Amino acid sequence: EITPEGVRIWVVGPGGEMTPVEREPREVDWTASMADKGPYDHFMLKEIYEQPSAIERTLSQAEVYSDRAIDLLLSTIDSGGRVVFAAAGTSYHASLVGKYLLARLAGIQAESYVASEFEDWAIPHLREGDLVFAISQSGETADVLMATRAARKLGAKVLAMVNVPGSTLAREADEVLYMGAGPEVGVAATKTYTSQVAMLTYLTARLALRLGRGGSRAGEIADWLPEIPKIVEARLEEMDRLSKRYVDEVVSHHSVFFLGRGINLATSLEGALKLKEISYIHAEGFPGGEYKHGPLALISRDTPAVAILPREDRLRRLMVGNIMEVRARGAKVIVVKADGEEAPAEMEFPAAPEGLPEELTPIPFIVPLQLLAYRSAVALGRDPDKPRNLAKSVTVI
Repeated sequence: EITPEGVRIWVVGPGGEMTPVEREPREVDWTASMADKGPYDHFMLKEIYEQPSAIERTLSQAEVYSDRAIDLLLSTIDSGGRVVFAAAGTSYHASLVGKYLLARLAGIQAESYVASEFEDWAIPHLREGDLVFAISQSGETADVLMATRAARKLGAKVLAMVNVPGSTLAREADEVLYMGAGPEVGVAATKTYTSQVAMLTYLTARLALRLGRGGSRAGEIADWLPEIPKIVEARLEEMDRLSKRYVDEVVSHHSVFFLGRGINLATSLEGALKLKEISYIHAEGFPGGEYKHGPLALISRDTPAVAILPREDRLRRLMVGNIMEVRARGAKVIVVKADGEEAPAEMEFPAAPEGLPEELTPIPFIVPLQLLAYRSAVALGRDPDKPRNLAKSVTVI
């Protein structure tokens, strides 16, 4: 209830009873310009271009909130508990990056579950002392809230990552990581995804250093991380120019396939999701090594395939082999890569500088795929801000 005297809030119980609740006022550090398209045609394009500043804000937030989150992670590990991610959609793809980084840098074997499947796959094995790491941009995703509530009944604790202060997930969690990416109006997540990945990378690198694990690699990643906003900023215009050049190869076909390996399997899944949800072109992401186990049958002459080229020598050689396999069947390949890397492909996005650690590539590598999805939607006359049948915050089961 909003009155001249203030705001009163009630919770409606299952029997219709009204219970008043008290909430502490919280100042939101958002400006009116953040919710305005400005010179851009769509919010999605604006939010893609806002990613450098959004990541900078997230890294500043990480410095404020990460210590308590790391303490919770350490207490979980010390007591023999497990770390289990619960997320949906784009946030699930971010959780895959987090799972990979925890294993590679901090030596922690985590699990990651789609939140809607959490009660069937994770709950049977969850126990007191485990930690559920819940990721939700809005903090209101119904499937995520159901997962965390079920976990808490078993004695698990909850670490949440949200973009919206005061959201339900933030209020119910034991500790919260606030991303501070700013409001995201477009239904398709862009800047909140890269902010989630930035937060997870910062958190994992600091955790590894606290544990004395990861060797010099964790320190190298921590040193490189503040450079990521500048790297993205420096290449945005070029990635957009190339996406406009390649868009005809995408929109003239019914299907596009994305190949990833290692940490950038998450990038292939997220790239496919962006394309399908706003352009309505069928798109699928696969591990590069799985392509020969069925999906290769879908390749025909000129089928577009997007390959994310790993930096690591072993994975790069394997991905080059995958690229050659699909090209031999007639596919046209778009490669996302770092400077100085060579791959047999018709088109390429040089999205990162030579020498960038593999663990940091998911942020710059997803940007051209966001732009390619956006340009495809516009070319087909779709509204990228309001894709059909979808909502920004999924609050139903």
